[in-house]
Amino acid sequence: MQRKSFALLWGRKIFFGLSFPLSCLLGLLYLKGSSLPINFSEWFYFVTNLVGYFGLLNVLFFYLLFYPIARIQPSYYVVRIWSLILILILNSLIVIDAMIFSKYQVHLYSDIGKLLLSGDLHHLASNEIFAGIIAIFLVYAFVVWLRGEATWRSMQGRFYNPIGGIHLGVIFFLLFVGKTFYFFSSVHPQFTAYFPFDVNYRNGVDLEDGRKKFTYSKDLNCPGKENPNLIMITLKEWGSSDFTDEKMPHVYRMKRHGVNFSNHYSVASTVKTGLFTLFYSMPASYEPHTGNVKPFFLKEMNKRNYEILDYGRNEEDSWVSFKSWSNNRGEERKPFFLSIVMDGIVQESDVLIQEMISILQERNLLENTHIVITGSHPGKISDSRIPLLYIDSKRKTSEAHHPTSHYDILPSLTQNLWNCKNSFEVARVGFPLTQQKREWLFSSSPNSFKIYDFLNDGMIEVIDGKINTEGNARSELVFSTIEHLKRYF
Repeated sequence: MQRKSFALLWGRKIFFGLSFPLSCLLGLLYLKGSSLPINFSEWFYFVTNLVGYFGLLNVLFFYLLFYPIARIQPSYYVVRIWSLILILILNSLIVIDAMIFSKYQVHLYSDIGKLLLSGDLHHLASNEIFAGIIAIFLVYAFVVWLRGEATWRSMQGRFYNPIGGIHLGVIFFLLFVGKTFYFFSSVHPQFTAYFPFDVNYRNGVDLEDGRKKFTYSKDLNCPGKENPNLIMITLKEWGSSDFTDEKMPHVYRMKRHGVNFSNHYSVASTVKTGLFTLFYSMPASYEPHTGNVKPFFLKEMNKRNYEILDYGRNEEDSWVSFKSWSNNRGEERKPFFLSIVMDGIVQESDVLIQEMISILQERNLLENTHIVITGSHPGKISDSRIPLLYIDSKRKTSEAHHPTSHYDILPSLTQNLWNCKNSFEVARVGFPLTQQKREWLFSSSPNSFKIYDFLNDGMIEVIDGKINTEGNARSELVFSTIEHLKRYF
């Protein structure tokens, strides 16, 4: 039998009889990056694309890389060694890409994947399954070599065509069916992220996953015996440039009684998500996924029998409700949590806040009370900071110029109010408002995030997986940010 035909037929068996099935098995590692299929449509899409996609990769490696060498130099050693090298390279890429996807929801060809491979592999090595995958892969490499040798020797004694041409038809048919089915079915958009180059995948961090369960992992553990009151006043749009004596004279004078944080960052892109980051103390990208899970501090307030007053998001109705509550409270002295959101212009809000404080003072409701006044969103694209004024029950006065954010407010308050031990372990993202050293900070939206590197005076913005860097920002902060964006699922 002609040596070229022998080498090519042996290669077809080793690629499509061994490498192809093992590529499909390795492809199951992508499932670690998200949830399992939950209905027939998604299982059908997954199976057809799994077989079609990884079959196509083996076809490309066989015909573009193995076939020319086997035709040019079909020798005993060259063909065997070259085929095993290609098979190991192919499946190594699958393993590495699956590991990157499971940890960072990106593929090798994305900007973040390229960044990872360019010098930050230690982040990938921190994957909890890294050691297990490497061990499995070493065994797999040995099996490939052993099976290749056995196949070669068996075919020398009894030549036959072990893999018929039908395998190509099956691969391309399933790939076509899978892609066609995607266009005419209700496959979850996030689910298509398993397979690179699908239409609905953004080639980057997929922060939208409505299936994963959002949860807080720990109890606050608050041994404090006192139950101070808490008032939170939030202006929907209030940038740092609007907090002046001319625009808000009443609130501006309140700085004499509290701590003014003049370098407080917005960590959300909208008013709605800004309120979310304030009350949940976590990245704004989680906002669509919280469902019925309440902010962590409310559980402690309910435990301590607080009167919780949340007057919604309509300023006029909120003001009416507040006055009604303050007029009819009577002699009851339960601790209270009062939250009011103002959506008017800052000058009007300034007057309303002054009237509110005056009413509370007249009714002796400010004793043992902590007050927070801040914004939800700067209101201007050019402004990344919002005011924060914190007046504690002792009315300590100071100016704080170090970076802070909405991630820090509620964990710091629960620690100050009730001496909670796990405040920052539950929130996980924030730092105490008093902590002056902060090396970096990030804000997020459903498909992007921005990183402020204070240590190196730079910024990184990632939009749909594309990375833009300003200054000397550290690239490794991208991976730390992605881990924060996944840790509550």
